[in-house]
Amino acid sequence: MKNDFIYVPILKWKQGEQEALKKLKNEHTKRIFPLIEIVDYEESEKVIKDLLSFDYGPIYVDTIIAAEDDRDILLSIVKEGIKNNKLIFPVCYFDDLYDIILKFPKELNRIIIR
Repeated sequence: MKNDFIYVPILKWKQGEQEALKKLKNEHTKRIFPLIEIVDYEESEKVIKDLLSFDYGPIYVDTIIAAEDDRDILLSIVKEGIKNNKLIFPVCYFDDLYDIILKFPKELNRIIIR
């Protein structure tokens, strides 16, 4: 029986989780699509740099905890992902869905609604 599962862990973006992702074997990273919750305010440039260093399929990013009223952080992370050919997709909430659709680049072909 072929094992074609995809695992989507929801991870707080803290040092321990980042280290755990770095230690995964390459064959596992192809089947793991992490949903990253940015829980502490960090400069978007640092978050982007860290995310771009991982060799994963899609990465889903949720910034609502760290920046509830500032969806521009999420926008800048997604735009940098597009510029660097990295599959980084936003996690949105129903209340901000309309704004997200208006603000996000047309190249974005996927969002997650939580």
